[in-house]
Amino acid sequence: MLKNNNGQSLLKIEHLRTYFPVNKGFFGRTQKYIKAVDDVSLYINENETLGVVGESGSGKTTLAHSIMMGIKPCEGKILFKQGDRVLDLKKLSAKELKSIRKHIQMIFQDPFSSLNPRMSVRDIIGEPLMINNGLKRKKLDEKVIDLMNDVGLDPKYLRRYPHAFSGGQRQRIGIARALALNPRLVLADEPTSALDVSIQSQILNLLKRLQQKYNLSYMFISHDLSIVKYISNRVAVMYAGNLMETGPTGAIFPGGLHPYSRALLSAIPSPDPHQRNKEVILLDDQVVDPADLPSGCVFHPRCRYAEDICRQKKPHLEPVNSSKGHRVACHLKEKVSLN
Repeated sequence: MLKNNNGQSLLKIEHLRTYFPVNKGFFGRTQKYIKAVDDVSLYINENETLGVVGESGSGKTTLAHSIMMGIKPCEGKILFKQGDRVLDLKKLSAKELKSIRKHIQMIFQDPFSSLNPRMSVRDIIGEPLMINNGLKRKKLDEKVIDLMNDVGLDPKYLRRYPHAFSGGQRQRIGIARALALNPRLVLADEPTSALDVSIQSQILNLLKRLQQKYNLSYMFISHDLSIVKYISNRVAVMYAGNLMETGPTGAIFPGGLHPYSRALLSAIPSPDPHQRNKEVILLDDQVVDPADLPSGCVFHPRCRYAEDICRQKKPHLEPVNSSKGHRVACHLKEKVSLN
C-alpha cells in the first residue's frame, strides 16, 4: 500500500484516463477511442467541497463513476485515505473494493429514476444497512428513522413508496440512502438539476448542514455555476475530458483565467443592475467530439484568443502566482488576464 504523503487529502487522482473503444466493421475491431476522461489530476481535502463544472459531455459524470470504480479507468491512480494508509482503488480486489465503497457514496441526478419504485422508504434507506451491517427489524427501523429526521423527512412516511413523494422529497430519500453507511466522501452528480429553484436551495442548505454534522467531503458536479459558487470551497473546470482550470472558489469567480471558464462565467445572470450590460461570451459550434479531439489545446477551435501554439502544443495545468492552489491549462493565460 502507498504511504500517505498529504495529511489533508482524502482523495487524490493522478493522471486518470477513462477511454471507451469504438468498434466498427464485421469483426468489431477497435477503430478509435472516446476519451471521456483524459489525464485528469485533482484532489479533495477532508471536510471540503470540490465543485466540478463544464458543459454536457465534458466528462464530469464519467469522472465520478471512475472514482467509484463503476467504470474502470484505463490508466492513472485513485488514491483514497483510509486511516494511516493511502489505498489505490485501481489495484484493489473486488472484495477489498466492496469494503471501501461504503466510505464513498453517490447521490444521483434524477430522483425519479434512482429509487426502486417497488421498495418502501424503509427498504430503500435500510438496504445498505442490512447488507453491510446486518441490522434487522427494530434496530434497522431506528437507524432509518434517524436518517429520515436528518434529511427532513417525516418518519410517518416510513412505509410509503417513491411514487407518493415529490421530487425534492425523493432526493432527500436518496441523500439518506447515501449517508446510511457513514461515508467520508459523497459524489453528488447534479443533485439539484431536476428540482424547482426553491427546492434546490433547500437541498443545498441540507447538504451543507449534513457536511458539518458528519464531516463529509463532497465532489459536487453541476453545470450551474451559481450553485457551484454557493456550495464549493474549490472549483475544477472540465472540457472534453480535460481539466482547464482549478483553484479556490474566490479565485475562479467572478473572472477565471481560462477562456472557457470566462465564457461559462459570463453566462451567469446577475441580479446587480449595474452588471447587466456585461459582455456575454458566446462559444461557436458544439463541444468537440471526444472520439476525435483536435491537436494542441482541445478548446482552441472555440477560443477567441487561439494562436498557433494553441493548435500545436497541448497546455498543462500550471500554477498561477497570484493565488495559492490556482492552476490553469492555457498558453495565453497572461494575455487573457489582461482582457
